[in-house]
Amino acid sequence: MRRLEKSKLVLAIFFIVLSLCVMNFLCKKLVFSVGRSVPYHLFIKVDGEPSLYDFVLVKSSESDKIAKGNLLTKRVMCTEGMYLKVSGLDYYCCNSEEADWNNCIYIGRAKLRSRKGEKVTPFKPCTNLSENAICVISVPKDSYFLATSHPDSYDSRYIGFINKKDVLSKLSPIW
Repeated sequence: MRRLEKSKLVLAIFFIVLSLCVMNFLCKKLVFSVGRSVPYHLFIKVDGEPSLYDFVLVKSSESDKIAKGNLLTKRVMCTEGMYLKVSGLDYYCCNSEEADWNNCIYIGRAKLRSRKGEKVTPFKPCTNLSENAICVISVPKDSYFLATSHPDSYDSRYIGFINKKDVLSKLSPIW
């Protein structure tokens, strides 16, 4: 082989190997969200502990009849030490137990049926309360309340609190 042909071959192999390395890296770092519950479809995994309003990737329980062990992309809406308030089917996050409704973040309303018509049971963290009572509970240690603003999002409004150990990654939206 001529010298020029050898150098072109070496360069081509180098770029192929480099491309494979970049693709391997990106495949491990990128997350595609195909559902409609989040406003983004492409995320990159980032280091660090999730905080309020961060997007996260969680694996649902295999025994969950709706999520069936699938990966879910959700947003941290309430963190350890904050207070979840539930009034009927409406969920709020507050900085203190005494906070009035105007100083709380409205998370969303739970539904009794999924968009496919399946019966879903809203998360009720307080037991032995009358139907119209307001439930106020501190988000447990090492836990998050995850949700999105989409009305059909299957999230903590049904699953309940998510333990930090079940969060696979913090995500940063790209597109």
